[in-house]
Amino acid sequence: MRQHTSTIRSSRRGITLVEVAISTLLVGLVMVASLRSVASVMRTFQVASDQGEAMDLARELMAEITQHAYQDPEEPGKNLGTNSGESGGDREDFDDVDDYYGWSASPPETQEGEELTEFVGWTRSVVVKKVSSSDPTVVRNDNSADQGVKRIAVTVTDPEGASVTLTSIRAISGAQEEPLGIDATIVSAVDVTLKVGTSPVIESGTSLVNHALDQ
Repeated sequence: MRQHTSTIRSSRRGITLVEVAISTLLVGLVMVASLRSVASVMRTFQVASDQGEAMDLARELMAEITQHAYQDPEEPGKNLGTNSGESGGDREDFDDVDDYYGWSASPPETQEGEELTEFVGWTRSVVVKKVSSSDPTVVRNDNSADQGVKRIAVTVTDPEGASVTLTSIRAISGAQEEPLGIDATIVSAVDVTLKVGTSPVIESGTSLVNHALDQ
């Protein structure tokens, strides 16, 4: 009687070293791509956050500037810049919009000269120009005759060199230049302090330059 024997081979086999290497490479490529995507998203959020803070700083200073008179009440018609008795580095002395001509500070400062230390590396600067009364986009020479219109530009630059510029047009005639002639002063200034969570404090305010005149 003849006996038959057979060998049963398993269909399963182990993972080879080559397969492990290829899998590791593929996983690594996917992780690198994912990390790059995450870094790009985080960078986008940071840029948006910086731009928001820059615009807040610009608005704060613009509100301070535009609450002042068009020209110096005591020396009207003078050239752009500070007048006698005013210090170019002390904004508390400023009383008209072109006192801010060429002003800048890094880091930004409050009106009282206190540095905003949370914005170290940032710069806030102001440019004031005379412009044409018929076309405010036309800039006139600083020494030319004043046509009654000035353009104010506040620029905030972050430590990476990105900047935001806020522009305002101010005319010599308007509500702010026409005080009410009544015998009382009720409100002469409004101040606002804004802080959300742990974000930096944003302070702003405005003096009402057309408030009632004391007779």
